[in-house]
Amino acid sequence: LGTRLHQQTRKAIAKRRPALLTAIRKFNGYCDKLSLLRPPECPIPVPKKLSTRLDELRNDELLLEDVWIYPIEVRCPRWLDDPSI
Repeated sequence: LGTRLHQQTRKAIAKRRPALLTAIRKFNGYCDKLSLLRPPECPIPVPKKLSTRLDELRNDELLLEDVWIYPIEVRCPRWLDDPSI
């Protein structure tokens, strides 16, 4: 029973691997764009890129990190704070 369930799980993961890798590559592309567009004086952190090796993501601390948990001491840019902009 355990071997059969293990094989079914591995088969399901292998079937979803291309979609997962596509999503990770898209996320990494967004991280690159954000780091280029963000002004240096802006206090908002940019997310870090994820590994494309799915085995490494199991214990990746970046996925468990919550970057929005601490309040920002610096005044937010007007485009984030003011709805009229």
